[in-house]
Amino acid sequence: RGRPASAARAQRASRAAAMASLTIDAAAFAKRWGALSAALAGGTFGAASVLAVATGKAAEELAYLKSTSLQVWLFGYEFTDSVFLASKDALHVVSSKKKCAMFEQLKQADGVGEVISTHVRSKEETGEAQIAAAVQALGLTAETTVAALAKESPEGVPAQEWAKALQEAGCATAEAAEGLSQLMQVKDAAELLHEKKAAHLSAMVLTNFVVPKLEEIIDVQKEVSHSALTEQTEEVVLAPSKASVKLRADKCEVAYPPIFQSGGTYQFKYSAVSEESNLHAGVIVCMLGTRYSMYCANLVRTYLVDPSKPQERAYKAMLDAQKAAIGALKPGAKCSDVHAAAKKALEEADAELAAKLPKSVGAGIGIEFRDASLSLNAKNSTELKAGMAFNVQISLTGLENPTASNAQARSYGLMVADTVLIKQEGEAEVITLKAGKEWGDVAYEISEEAEADKDVVAGGKSAILDTQLRAQGDTGEGARHSTQLSLLDQKNQETYARLSKANEQKEKAATAKLSRADKVAYRRVADIPAKMELELQVDQRNEAVLLPIRGLLVPFHISTVKNISVHNEGAGAYVHFHFNVPGSAFGSSYLPAQKYPDLTFVREATFRSTDGRHAAQVVQQVKTLRKQVLDKEKEKTERENLVTQEKLKVSQGRVFRLGDLSIRPTFGGRGKKVSGTLEAHSNGFRYRNPKGEVCDVIYSNIKHAFLQPSTNEPLVLVHFHLHHPIIINKKKTQDVQFYREVVDMSQALDGKRSNAYDPDELDEEQREREKRNRANREFQEFTRKVQELWERTQKSLELEFDVPYRELAFQGVPHKESVTVTPSVGCLVSLMDPPFFVLSLDDVELVNIERVGFGLKNFDLTVVFKDFAREVHRIDAIPTTSLESIKEWLNQMQIKYYESKMNLAWKPILKTIVDDPEKFLEEGGWEFLNMEGGSDDEDESEDESEGFVPSEDEESEEGSGSDFDEDEEEDSEEEPEDDYEEGMDWDELEAEAKLDDDERGRDEQKGKRKPSGGGGGSSKKYGGEPSLPAAPMM
Repeated sequence: RGRPASAARAQRASRAAAMASLTIDAAAFAKRWGALSAALAGGTFGAASVLAVATGKAAEELAYLKSTSLQVWLFGYEFTDSVFLASKDALHVVSSKKKCAMFEQLKQADGVGEVISTHVRSKEETGEAQIAAAVQALGLTAETTVAALAKESPEGVPAQEWAKALQEAGCATAEAAEGLSQLMQVKDAAELLHEKKAAHLSAMVLTNFVVPKLEEIIDVQKEVSHSALTEQTEEVVLAPSKASVKLRADKCEVAYPPIFQSGGTYQFKYSAVSEESNLHAGVIVCMLGTRYSMYCANLVRTYLVDPSKPQERAYKAMLDAQKAAIGALKPGAKCSDVHAAAKKALEEADAELAAKLPKSVGAGIGIEFRDASLSLNAKNSTELKAGMAFNVQISLTGLENPTASNAQARSYGLMVADTVLIKQEGEAEVITLKAGKEWGDVAYEISEEAEADKDVVAGGKSAILDTQLRAQGDTGEGARHSTQLSLLDQKNQETYARLSKANEQKEKAATAKLSRADKVAYRRVADIPAKMELELQVDQRNEAVLLPIRGLLVPFHISTVKNISVHNEGAGAYVHFHFNVPGSAFGSSYLPAQKYPDLTFVREATFRSTDGRHAAQVVQQVKTLRKQVLDKEKEKTERENLVTQEKLKVSQGRVFRLGDLSIRPTFGGRGKKVSGTLEAHSNGFRYRNPKGEVCDVIYSNIKHAFLQPSTNEPLVLVHFHLHHPIIINKKKTQDVQFYREVVDMSQALDGKRSNAYDPDELDEEQREREKRNRANREFQEFTRKVQELWERTQKSLELEFDVPYRELAFQGVPHKESVTVTPSVGCLVSLMDPPFFVLSLDDVELVNIERVGFGLKNFDLTVVFKDFAREVHRIDAIPTTSLESIKEWLNQMQIKYYESKMNLAWKPILKTIVDDPEKFLEEGGWEFLNMEGGSDDEDESEDESEGFVPSEDEESEEGSGSDFDEDEEEDSEEEPEDDYEEGMDWDELEAEAKLDDDERGRDEQKGKRKPSGGGGGSSKKYGGEPSLPAAPMM
């Protein structure tokens, strides 16, 4: 394929610069070399025992070669003017000194050194001697079969010398292309991550640049050529920040020059070239392929302006065919099954359209843009496997629109394509889905007839903004509504499948929980302290309190005590024990009550003592022991939930460091807080300060990593949200933050500047700006280096520093105070002040926007999690001005949302769903939240008006429960309303109050009695039997 020479040179220079500073990933090489060695030994290349790959000079044009794909897959880079000879036991490399140095460095890794042999070729040498040495080392003879790429003819002296050496050795040759395709078809986690980033790049460039550009051209009727659009789009791909994409520009490339077609001329081939003619506002096809780290993704969308009804039917039929093809991408199926599914869907929609379906509906994609061995045609019987990636495309050409007024619009074509990953379980994942393709996303109506039909008055505004079908006006409500409808069925099925699986595990969890219900203080009666005196005793060692009951010391484990109190009367006192029982504040959550529902529990016990001091001492001992045991149980429960982290592997060589940092949560302790240093080691971070306090954060335990530079905030920070909590200062935490203050936190009490032009204040502001900018640069450089370290050594973790989008920030109350909540790529966060708020979008089931109504200044955002055992989280008091931007963001993130005018009681709602998932699905799933989804039909309105109709039993119960009958009610209405008793004056009221006080005083005098002592033979202060208001203990 041809391409602009400047772009090719820029990308080649970028890769050359990268090779000068980077190294080959030893772990990835070892894994993939093992696969290549096994393929050579297992007959993947037929009778060949040696694989030979020769490369020439870098081409000016973009080309996909098997030799390049093998190098990128095996080493991560493309090596020009080199020869690679591989057997099952050894790899021989003939290349320049600088390139061989990278392989020499790779040989230092464990298990790699014995495999690689380098043969350095100087600039003056042709490589003949080095190739001869490699041939001799491998023992190539006339009996050896060598697998080579016969269709490739690399230019360059080393390639020519290899061809000459192969001919002289007399070796037989076999084609290696098919074997290499089989080797690279299934992608590992690191490769899939590159695929997803490439797909993200293409989707965001299309959404954030191409679509707005097309809308602008159509709106103001600009004359822009197809080729100009191609150049502009390619520039954005090479500089992704222009499309608000946070990916490394040096790794972003085009898979082919972007293609734009319109005006009746359509050629649905990726080798097509955008014409010099101007864009026509009719049927516009945009073809955009991108690469990230040499891995390809593809995306094709068709946009229709003023479409006719037949065009709408044809587009929807094409879209259904693509969805059917994607649905057929499952492990164990065949490539031909995918083509058959697409054809069947088209035949059901329109037989004429099915006749226009091409022979192939896509192919495998990866390092190569098109893997022909995985072509999705009717004859390919290759088995599909999890980890494969496909470009699934449906195109229809030669379609006619006879009603079009413009001759260019009478002939048109339609095409849609997405990059799809096959998963081990569930539906295939469409990783370019962020670029909308539903009818509401691609159809625009701008004609005067459409305006008249919709009764839309432009009012001086541009027509496309007022009437485009895709956005339904300025709010984008139409597009959001279309996306939300498509998410409904998917979300219902996901919820049902997850709940069905969760209910199976629920009983096991309940059984394990009840195993903690038994609290044993003494295993044998002989273990109870043998003390002659019957008195209240506290056994600290066995965590028990012993109560004298009927002449015996009866032990109670301290966890059964709910609370204890003492009431003094003269020199004596009453000690009251209140125990945990079913129906108390603990309710059904009290584990012994759940395990032993038929037993009778002691509710209270009261003892009296003649020694108030001793009673108070016992009460204090019980309270202290109870607090200690509860704290120990809490810590034990927290530690049970902790996952043991792997130990930090301290790097011996170069370590990336970021100094002058504080940590939150703090280590605690006394003394002045000191700053520390964050170090990036082989498998984790280590933070340490001069006090010797250390905190380790392992990479594999990081769920989300954030970098938040300082703009107007006093802090610049890096924040880690963890998969599993860790212990800091004896407390469990799932968020760890390292920050640096860049602005003086103190300020004048009056908050005023003395002089706007005071040189000292201006210098101070300048110093603060420089300090903030310097800190931002240091943090960004540190995270960039760590990101490169992750990409080399932790590819499977898919870690990436996320920078929150300040443009989408809004005020809200996620905890107890109003803070700035900011969306990011995968989260909703508030990181400036503790308690931190990090809400992972992967955990979100759906969002309900509550208290939305006319005249209200604020609304609430309720987040329902996929784990229904987790309470919903509500962000309160969000300004109504942020409503539209939040809905648009939720829609872009493919999150289902609803609106309601009031706050809902989510606990009983979720319990109902969990208890009966089948009924939940049968009744429409989450659609019960759609308060505006009702029909205006007469029948439905009648049903709604009927409401709840009580049964006959309920009616009779209501009648019998009435306090008065109808006759009494009628009589009561006849009673005069002004019938009242005449009140007393002030003197009468005062006399009545004095009389009441005198009577109360006499009663108190009669009730005074001297407390009785002793009783029951107790040698110490406790007399009589305890008062047991509840039933006796069993």
